[in-house]
Amino acid sequence: WLLEEMNAENGFQRHDGRDYFIHPIAVAQMALDFKIVGGLISQADTKSADILLATCLLHDIVEDVDYITSETIKEEFGIDVMRNVDNVSKREGEDFSDYIDRFSSDPISSLVKILDRLNNVSTLASSTANHRKKQLEETRTIYIPLTKIFRRKYWEFGDFYYQAMSIMKSL
Repeated sequence: WLLEEMNAENGFQRHDGRDYFIHPIAVAQMALDFKIVGGLISQADTKSADILLATCLLHDIVEDVDYITSETIKEEFGIDVMRNVDNVSKREGEDFSDYIDRFSSDPISSLVKILDRLNNVSTLASSTANHRKKQLEETRTIYIPLTKIFRRKYWEFGDFYYQAMSIMKSL
């Protein structure tokens, strides 16, 4: 019910004109496509798999929907999902390096942030030149170096980070 609010009719539209709810679903789908979720399940870590999928689906909602708070996420999905959603949610007036430190502090938050970036850059073809330039510059200077760090720090997801880094470098 949370995602269905995020459509163009309610003012939630992506840079490519599509309903915004398409983005979090695509991020979750990427977690499945890269076999991150399947890998966690095969290691009998279904709790982390569930938290990862829920965080993918909810990663932008606190930032973008005024009446949804971290407390709402906690009540509906539990403290672990709330913490990870909070980690990937930008706070008003927050220094960007503090934001990076927060989402980098947890393996699930780190995965979701890189999945989010991959989806963002995969949809740039229909965005404005300025938006495209900004996203690609951030990707080169911030997110590619982070994938290198995450690959060492969260080695259990090293294959994903290598693939993500390769994709981002090819842009």
